[in-house]
Amino acid sequence: MTCIAISKAEPVIRENKERWVCYDHSVNYEKLNPEWDCVTISQNQYFRGISHMVNYKLDRDNLTIHDEFNNINYTIPNYKTSGYYFHFWRNDTPVRNYKIMRCN
Repeated sequence: MTCIAISKAEPVIRENKERWVCYDHSVNYEKLNPEWDCVTISQNQYFRGISHMVNYKLDRDNLTIHDEFNNINYTIPNYKTSGYYFHFWRNDTPVRNYKIMRCN
């Protein structure tokens, strides 16, 4: 019988980053870059259908977006009138699944 010290043991199941969705990328990016927060973006006011999670920085009415999933950065000027709905996860842990969410 072989003994392995717990401190040297590796996880049996390794995380497959190729299967990560936008949620995984955004939460991980926020951990590595605390100056960025997470936001969920949708075209539906109740966030039904397809929504997308990215990281953001807010400068007045301009929203700077870092999308790690698609590996792009962009700015949404006057985001409040952009036609999109935003749920900002300020000081909250983002949730992966939800039934209904509202713009905050």
